[in-house]
Amino acid sequence: MEPWLAGVIGGVVAVIILALPRRKCPGCGEQFPRIRMPASRRQALWGGWTCSKCGYEVDRHGRRIEGVTPGKPVLKVAVMADGRLTVDGSQATLESLRESLKQLGMRNGEVWYYREAACGEPPPQAMQVVQAVIENRLPIKLSTRSDYSDAVGMDGRAILQ
Repeated sequence: MEPWLAGVIGGVVAVIILALPRRKCPGCGEQFPRIRMPASRRQALWGGWTCSKCGYEVDRHGRRIEGVTPGKPVLKVAVMADGRLTVDGSQATLESLRESLKQLGMRNGEVWYYREAACGEPPPQAMQVVQAVIENRLPIKLSTRSDYSDAVGMDGRAILQ
């Protein structure tokens, strides 16, 4: 194949992906990413997503797949090396995080926690975040990756999910 033709085809595919409307979770309204990462064999073969916020599984048209029970609600918390906080990908303050954790506790959810530069000294906000999670008695999954695709086991080693 000619290199220029491959570039044209790639450009057309990129335009189509960007032009398509993004699907939303029917359970919580969270937008699904434009580029899909299948979470199951069914999703790999037939399309669809699993909502990272509420756990609903939907087909490629955005309709909930019946018979698949949603998992626990998840709050993704990241602490950056400079002390900034993000909650579900958006900038947050300690006060807004505490409110989100309180609401998550009422829904029996869990926290997925990531800290940038985890090998270094943590910023003070990191300890305050962990303390807020403990105060709300929420389960926490520690991750070494910013996309939360792994978990830290009891032995301190990363476990790919």
